[in-house]
Amino acid sequence: MENPSTSDNAWDQPLTDLRHHPYARTWPQLSNQLIAMRWPVDDLKRVQTSYAFSIELFANLVRANEAPFLSHTVGTASILALHGAPATIVCGGLLHAAYTHGKYATAPNAALDRNWRLAVARHTTPEIELLVRNYRRYRPADIPVPADAGGYDQDRAAVLLVRAANHLEEHLDCGLIYANKVQTQGVEVMQHARVLLPALGYNRLLADLEAAERLMGDMRPVPADAVSPETQTRSVAQRG
Repeated sequence: MENPSTSDNAWDQPLTDLRHHPYARTWPQLSNQLIAMRWPVDDLKRVQTSYAFSIELFANLVRANEAPFLSHTVGTASILALHGAPATIVCGGLLHAAYTHGKYATAPNAALDRNWRLAVARHTTPEIELLVRNYRRYRPADIPVPADAGGYDQDRAAVLLVRAANHLEEHLDCGLIYANKVQTQGVEVMQHARVLLPALGYNRLLADLEAAERLMGDMRPVPADAVSPETQTRSVAQRG
């Protein structure tokens, strides 16, 4: 999962505005981004397959800030791709919430349905299924922050990389100020990010995370009537 190189990326400006950023929020944007980065055709097909499956899982969901859930998963994948993550991790970004939200969601400590696991592996790969399963299993607060990145095994490192992208995505477009929601895992995610990301070569991702935290801290709350009244992701079908 180490970042092979970001030297060929077409962007080099640090994040200075949460409303204007280089990250995709829709499938056409993500697809164009990967094509511009000259991704191999086979990897493009893997990402497209993962996105098609994500529609089945999340298409009827909106987030607490009223954004479509798919914009969050696409954004997470875009962040990972733009910072040089390999295809398996990018696909994991698209599907990271497979067992926590949507069609296959279940309680955090409940056993996963074997048929769900088989379905995810069949639509993607066993490696991607393991990553999204571990995303549910390894919560940042439950992983001790080691003295250096050598304290992470490969599974936890992969999860925390996706968690870092997920955390950054929640800041994009000032999303957190439009949600009646407290970001409960942000502190732990940042603690891990500061140890892990530089060791893996994701220095720019860490810089954008730090910038997003600062920029969000400077934001003023939006009017109360513009904030979602609910704190949890919910189905469109359940809305009045």
